Amino acid sequence: MAEKKSKKKSLFIPACLLMVLLGALTGLLGMAIACGDLGLDMFKSYFAHPWLLVVNLIVPVALCLFFYMIFGRPSLGYFFGGGISLAAAIAQSIKIKSCRDVIYLTDFFEGGEGFDAFPALKDTDLGIGPVLAAVFFIAVTVLLILMFRGRGSAWFGGRMLLAVAIAGFLALYCANLHGMDKYDTSRYDLDNTASIDTRSDMQVYVSEGFYYPLAKSLFRAEPDEAPGEYSRARAAELIADYSDAAIPEGSKADIFVIQLESFADFSALGSSVVDMNDIYAELPDIKAGSVSGKALSYYFGQDWGGSASSILTGYTMPVGITKRSESYVRYLDRQGYDCWGMHPDYPDIWGVARRNRALGFESFGYIGDRFSTIEQIKGKYESDWYLFGQAYDEYVKRAESGQPQLAFIQTTQNMPPYGSGKPYAAEIAGEGISADNKAVLGDYFGGVRNTLFYLGNFLDRMDLQTRPVVVLICSDNMPDLGAENYYLLGLPDPYAKDAAFYDRYYVDYYIWANDAAKSLFGNKFSGAGPTISMNYVMQELFARCGYTGSVFMQLSQQIRKEFLFITPERMGFYGDAGKILYAKDLSLAQQTKLYNYLYLEYYSRHR
Repeated sequence: MAEKKSKKKSLFIPACLLMVLLGALTGLLGMAIACGDLGLDMFKSYFAHPWLLVVNLIVPVALCLFFYMIFGRPSLGYFFGGGISLAAAIAQSIKIKSCRDVIYLTDFFEGGEGFDAFPALKDTDLGIGPVLAAVFFIAVTVLLILMFRGRGSAWFGGRMLLAVAIAGFLALYCANLHGMDKYDTSRYDLDNTASIDTRSDMQVYVSEGFYYPLAKSLFRAEPDEAPGEYSRARAAELIADYSDAAIPEGSKADIFVIQLESFADFSALGSSVVDMNDIYAELPDIKAGSVSGKALSYYFGQDWGGSASSILTGYTMPVGITKRSESYVRYLDRQGYDCWGMHPDYPDIWGVARRNRALGFESFGYIGDRFSTIEQIKGKYESDWYLFGQAYDEYVKRAESGQPQLAFIQTTQNMPPYGSGKPYAAEIAGEGISADNKAVLGDYFGGVRNTLFYLGNFLDRMDLQTRPVVVLICSDNMPDLGAENYYLLGLPDPYAKDAAFYDRYYVDYYIWANDAAKSLFGNKFSGAGPTISMNYVMQELFARCGYTGSVFMQLSQQIRKEFLFITPERMGFYGDAGKILYAKDLSLAQQTKLYNYLYLEYYSRHR
C-alpha cells in the first residue's frame, strides 16, 4: 500500500510538467485557430514578441494545472483545461469567419446574446483548423487515459492548496489587466499592430493573441452602471401603466435614418477662404423640404458610434451597445417593418456589426466586404455617391415585398484626419494660409460638397417614389479641423477650455419627407425644429408622423416636457425652457424627475 502511494506521489511532478507542456502546445494551437481569416502571417508575428506568447500561454497552462489539481488525474486535467482553451479558440475562429467579430469574455456571461452571430454558420467555410484541433484534443485525451489509467494523484490536501494558488494567480493576472486601454499594448511591449487596420476592433484584438485579449476583454468597456439608488422594482412600477402603441397600417411610412460623418452647416459664414455657396449649393433645397434644427451631440471631432446608438435607442447614455437592447429598430420590427442598414466599411470597423445586431438589425450590408482591400474603398469608392447609390438600389429591391422599411445609413467619408489631398478637395483661397491648412480645409469642404450633392440626388429619387418616405438626416459630431482652421473660418475656437458647449457639441439635423409622406400625414415637413439632445431626434421624427411609439418613447415625451435636452452625467448639461442648466442648478423636484427617467432608461436597456 505504501509502495502504491509512493508511486502515485512520484508521478505528481512529471504529471505537472506534462500539463505545462500540453497546456502550452494547446495554447499555441488555440492561438493559431483563433486568428480566423487573418491567417498564418498573424500567427507567425506572435513569435517576434516573446512576451506576447508568455502572457497568452499563461492561461491554458494554468487551466490544465488547475483542473489536474482538482481531479488528480492528468486525463481529466487536460480534458477540462485543454478542452476549454480549444473550445474558446474555435468559437472565435467561427465568429470571425461568420461575421468578422471576436469573442469577449463577457459573451460567456450573456448566454445566447453574446453569440447571436452564429446562425450565419450555414454560409461560412470553417476551414480545417477546428477539425485538426478536435482530432488533436481527442488523441491527447485518449493517450493520457491509457498512460495514467486508474492512477489518481495522492496528496489531496496539497493539491487543493495548489489549486487555490493557481486560481489566485489567474485572478491576479486578470486584475493586472484592469484599466488597460485596449489599444495601448506598450505596457508589456506587445505592440503587434504594424500590419493591421487599427480601426478594426477585431484586428487589434487578434494582434494581441487570443487568451491574453480574452482575459483583458473582461474590462474592455466602461461599466453600464445603474444611476443613483436604482431599484428595478421601482422602475417596473413606473413603467407598468405604459405599453407599445401600434402604428395603423395605413400610416406606415418608410423611414431612413442617415448619419453624416462630421457634418457641419457653415453655409451662413461669409468666408473669404472657402466659397460656401459652392460647397453648400444643395443644402437650401434640402432645407426647404425639411424640418431643420440643432441637436446636442455627445462628442467632438470623432464619434465611435455613441450618436448612432443614441438616435436609434433614445437613450441619453451613449455607451457602446454590445448586447441586445431595446431600440426604435426593435419597436418598428414589432410593427412589421423590414429593418436593414448599410455601412461603407468592413463590419469589424469600430465594432459596428456587434452594435447593429444588438440594436435589432437582422440585415445589414457592409460595402467594404465587396472589395478585396480597404484601399479600394478609400480610393475609388470612398465617395458617398457609391453608398447612396447602393442604398437606393437596396430600397427599391426591398420595396417589392410591400413591407414598410426602416433603413439606417452611416457615412464615413468626412472622417478625420484631413489633409491627405483628396481628388475631390475644394479650392481654398487666401494669402498666408499654410499648405497644411489648405489641405485640411480642402479635404473637409470637398467631402461636404460631395456628400451633399449625392445626398440631394438620393432625396430627388426618393421624391419620385409613390410610397411615403420620411428621412432623418443628422450629423454625429462637429469636425476636428484644428484651432487654426476654425480661426481662418472666423469661428470660435471649440478647443478652448472655456468654449461655449454649443460651439463644440451642437450639430444639424433635418427631417425630410417626400410628397407622398406629406400628403399621408397632412404635414408640410418644413420650418425650424426645436433644439434638442441627440436622444430626442428620432422622437421628433415620430412626432411629425403622429406616431405614439414604444413604451420608452412615451416616457421620453414626458421627461422632454421638463428638459429640452439631457446629456450623459459626465457632461452635466440639461435644458429647461431654453436655459442651460448644470447638475448643481437642478431643483429637488427636477432631480427626482430626472432620476426617475434615468431609472426607466436603465430598466429599458436591461429588460
